Amino acid sequence: MKIQGSKLVVTGGAGLIGSHTVDELLSEDVSEVVVFDNFSRGTAENLEDARGDNRVRIVTDDIGDRSALRKAFEGADGVFHFAAMSLLDCYENSRDGFEVNLAGTLNVLEACEQSGVRRIVFSSSASVYGDALEDPMTESHPFNNTTFYGATKIGGEAIV
Repeated sequence: MKIQGSKLVVTGGAGLIGSHTVDELLSEDVSEVVVFDNFSRGTAENLEDARGDNRVRIVTDDIGDRSALRKAFEGADGVFHFAAMSLLDCYENSRDGFEVNLAGTLNVLEACEQSGVRRIVFSSSASVYGDALEDPMTESHPFNNTTFYGATKIGGEAIV
């Protein structure tokens, strides 16, 4: 993905991985970084350094809102999709895990298509592999998942 001069969107950009990605992107010559987060798990503190950069725009919204996604993605060159519910959150509320991790990923992909975004980075999880059947575990390791969260990440990989 071309970074220099690009407008990039980071869904889940206020979370741990998302906020570090935002910081790394800002160390490059990007034109704009849009942080798209509902702040249910991510925090404003994670964006403390980024908020002072005039290339950053924070959109407080949810990936369930397809219209908000399309608007945020307008003119974007790429999307980093990190918005997701965690393993424990999915365990405690599988319906919400489905809506965010699967339906939300489909919403992100549709918004990319409708907005002309041609590049996406999707964050999966080692949970898709479950317990190791071989050591060292590689990306060719078979899916051995036993959690709802892992199932949503396998589904997300298939959707992408």
